[in-house]
Amino acid sequence: MKAIYKLPEFFRSTGYRNPDDATAGPFQFAYETSQHWFQWVSDRPAVCQQFNHHMSAYHQGRPSWMDHEFYPVENDLLNLVKPGPNTVLLVDIGGGFGHDLQKFRQKHPSAPGRLIVQDKADVIRQGPIELEKVEFMAHDFFTEQPIKGLNELLVPSAPTNFVQVQGRTIFTQSYMIGLMQNAGVSYDISRMQWPPDIANYSSTRTLSLTKKQTSKLPS
Repeated sequence: MKAIYKLPEFFRSTGYRNPDDATAGPFQFAYETSQHWFQWVSDRPAVCQQFNHHMSAYHQGRPSWMDHEFYPVENDLLNLVKPGPNTVLLVDIGGGFGHDLQKFRQKHPSAPGRLIVQDKADVIRQGPIELEKVEFMAHDFFTEQPIKGLNELLVPSAPTNFVQVQGRTIFTQSYMIGLMQNAGVSYDISRMQWPPDIANYSSTRTLSLTKKQTSKLPS
């Protein structure tokens, strides 16, 4: 909350310009730190756990990209899978406690292939000991992806343009990328998106991408 209160002062200090450095945002300004928000949270286990519980509950009861009426999972994703005992279907990077892949398994129980959640080691340690048919792997997604031959990487609904500004290395892998985000209309962000945008910008200096911006991401 402190970073949100400090937003006007932060904008004045930058001349109302958006800094390119992800460690020079409102959060660093408010808390007088050079740490990225994720690193700051990682150093505070109680806060980290609260954040991950929040992310696990955030999408509960909401429409999802994996719903039959939203995305043709069977035709556009499952047809890509080559049967095999070690075939990986989906890797959810920054997947927290595995809520999205758990929901995917529930909605598509016959989908072949492994489902793997990747997140920071401290997040993995705090997560569930076991989820049915969902694996957990500690991984920094700014380093080379250790799993080869993937069908799909999932970029979660946050941190949106964090992927574009700071995470271009994610797109250097020759994998399909699924952006699980609320892309706005081509000219602006919807009214439903600006409140979480304020929260995301205040903490991680990120904003939602419009459909036009999303279309310009590396493929």
